[in-house]
Amino acid sequence: MPGNHALEYIVKAESSLFPMDALFAVVALLLWIFPDSLCLLDPLFSHSLADSSSVLALAENEDGDSSILVMHGIGIQVKTTYWGGSSVSRFINRLKIEDVVINEGISLWQIKYYMAILVKDQSNVIVVFENLLPKLQPVLLDVYRGTRSIIFPDQGKSVASS
Repeated sequence: MPGNHALEYIVKAESSLFPMDALFAVVALLLWIFPDSLCLLDPLFSHSLADSSSVLALAENEDGDSSILVMHGIGIQVKTTYWGGSSVSRFINRLKIEDVVINEGISLWQIKYYMAILVKDQSNVIVVFENLLPKLQPVLLDVYRGTRSIIFPDQGKSVASS
C-alpha cells in the first residue's frame, strides 16, 4: 500500500523478570529437575511447582510484543506475540469500527491509560496493547493520532491538534 494508506505500530515488552520472579523460576526448575533432593522444600512446593506445566506457564504468560496494523478503507489488525513464539491476532473490518478512543482505567494504586477500538453492535471494546499498557505520552498519543488519521481521514486535522 503506497503512501499514507497503512501504518503499523509495535510496542515491545520491557523485561519484566524481577529478582523474585527469577528466584521463583530457579526454584521451580530445580524442583522439576531434582524432585527428591530438596527434601526441606518438598512438602511446600513439590506438587505445585515441580511439574513441567508450571515451568512452561512461567515462560508462556510473559508478553513479547503487541502491534496494531491500520489499513485505510480495510480495517485494523491487533496482534500480540508471546515470548514462547505463539501469537494471537484479531482483525476489525473498517465498516464495523465505530470509534477509536483513549480511556483511563483506575485501580486502587494507579491510573493506566489505554487505547480502545469501539466496534458497532458489540458491548465490549478491543483494547490495543492490552497486556503492555504503554505510557500515554508519547506512545499512546502517537498511535492514537496515526490510527485515526488512517481510519477517519476526514477528521484527521482536528485530532492532530489535540
